[in-house]
Amino acid sequence: MTMKKILTLAVAALLFAGCSSDDEPTIENKEKDVAALVSMLDGDFYGERYSSVLNYTEHEDITFHPFAQPRENVSYFGTFTAYGLATVIRYVNDRKDTPSYAKSCLYTFGTGTRNEQTISFYECVEGWEVRNKEDRRIIVVESANSFKMHHYGETADNALTYSRK
Repeated sequence: MTMKKILTLAVAALLFAGCSSDDEPTIENKEKDVAALVSMLDGDFYGERYSSVLNYTEHEDITFHPFAQPRENVSYFGTFTAYGLATVIRYVNDRKDTPSYAKSCLYTFGTGTRNEQTISFYECVEGWEVRNKEDRRIIVVESANSFKMHHYGETADNALTYSRK
């Protein structure tokens, strides 16, 4: 073998070794991340955003009630692991007495196409029967008491900042 071929093989071997899957998150690490997120989200959060275009303030209150153990949920929209129940109330301009919506939802976590953390809400009725399609959002934790969230497919500019009440 010529020296050129030996060097080429050595470089190829180093490149191949550098592409190991050690950088990939393991299932165990993902489960730990989700467990930390479930714990952090336990409680009441308040989000708001002012729109100068529409001249109103959008509010959303979310109360997260995590389950002691995740539950598999089978619905018309698919099977998913529910980590808890969330009450979501949306209203504008401090009109909490007339909300745009108030719903109980099962929530689950996932990963978006760009490896971003997602949270999905499935509106449900008593007995945890899902009655509406998935409301998928990107969630970014800022601290132990706050996070940003926006609907999947929207830009981060549309995110509401949620703070613990």
